[in-house]
Amino acid sequence: MTVLNFIDAMNRLQSYTAQQCKRIPALLHAYERHRNPEYMHQLRVAIKKLRAVVRYMRTYDGKPLKKFAHHLRDFFRQAGALREIEIQMEWLQQNGGTALVAVLQYQKTIDAHIAGLQPLIPHFIDAVKDYSPALLRLCHQQHPAALQAYAAALKNELLQQAQHAQPNGWHELRKLIKQLLYAWHWLDADGQAALLTQQQYTYFDQLQEYIGNWHDALLRTAWLGDTQLYLHTSAAVRQAFAVCWQHNRQQVQAAEKKVRQQLRRIPHLFKSLR
Repeated sequence: MTVLNFIDAMNRLQSYTAQQCKRIPALLHAYERHRNPEYMHQLRVAIKKLRAVVRYMRTYDGKPLKKFAHHLRDFFRQAGALREIEIQMEWLQQNGGTALVAVLQYQKTIDAHIAGLQPLIPHFIDAVKDYSPALLRLCHQQHPAALQAYAAALKNELLQQAQHAQPNGWHELRKLIKQLLYAWHWLDADGQAALLTQQQYTYFDQLQEYIGNWHDALLRTAWLGDTQLYLHTSAAVRQAFAVCWQHNRQQVQAAEKKVRQQLRRIPHLFKSLR
């Protein structure tokens, strides 16, 4: 590997990390101003990407980033609780459950979550700003060979798990897929090509999306049941609940079928498994 390639590989990881550190405060401010659910979604994606870098760095030198990892985890969970309610409300509105949104008072719940989140935002932004210099220095110290070895180990672990994955392990499999896809972006062009072909990258991206859809539908089954709106005094609410329940049941089945079909494609895409 040439010196230029070595510098480029380091800059990829640094640039990737710096981009997330920059996006997080911007997306938080945008969400505060506009309350657009898309900003909250993009914020959580940026935090996930930054957590992936920190997760790798803690295998390299965990002590300097331990507190930052906790900051990221805690705020991610807080934002996730809000995002989950937004997703529930959006799904109900798209699946014949507008009457349920009013009964469940989702907007009040969202407002309450935002009110609880707002005092945490300045502290979280400060944490990102305070820890980003140390994180970027650690990124600068990473040799491309170490990043390549880390990504290759993730791929091997993923392929082994995917061959025998059962539904109770699909969610953890998805986390491993996402960590691999994040790590792919830390590599130079040669490293990316050596790790995954474009077809393989697309395959894994689709698989994690299918698993995510399936997992979301399972969670909907739980929270729909917990509402107990099938017992509501209003016939219109009970009818809307029945429509939503049937839609979700169909979505669970369709999503599970897609995951199983996608998993069966693995031996065709990876010669080492044939």
